[in-house]
Amino acid sequence: GMELPPFPDSYLKGIQDQTRASVIKLQNHLDLGDLFDFGVYVGILRGALELDEIDGVLFVHVYGGVEVKASREFAVKAGELSRQYGKPVAMVLINGSEERRHAARIAGMPTFRAPHEAMLALSAGIPAKKARPGGRLACADPLDQERAERILLAAREDGVLELPEALHLIAAA
Repeated sequence: GMELPPFPDSYLKGIQDQTRASVIKLQNHLDLGDLFDFGVYVGILRGALELDEIDGVLFVHVYGGVEVKASREFAVKAGELSRQYGKPVAMVLINGSEERRHAARIAGMPTFRAPHEAMLALSAGIPAKKARPGGRLACADPLDQERAERILLAAREDGVLELPEALHLIAAA
């Protein structure tokens, strides 16, 4: 039930100027195949989140080896931008499960193993957000991010929370 609206030409022009080989057709979905600059990724993500017709972003990223540090920094920035613009960024990280859990912790948002998982999460969350005035429940307090991070850092090594910790995490949110 989700739509991929076309991107404005002005948005695509900025991306086109950054491509190396200019062989990728820029459209929605956006393939960043010949861009290997994490700073450019941040600008592209920010630009998408600024668009009124975009309610959320699914970002698929494969990395490992020498790209780990820059990829982690990008994940943190993606989490910050998601919170800043109040729009979900569903990051699909194709790497080891431990790295994916680590990236989720430092970004302060969930990460996914596969695009279909991320799409299901977006499709469940975006309609609910649009149905609420102001995008949040009137009775909800702001996320206690510091508390949530402490709880997630104390999770078992496999990333699973036991029931008491899960309830505390829900309370923090």
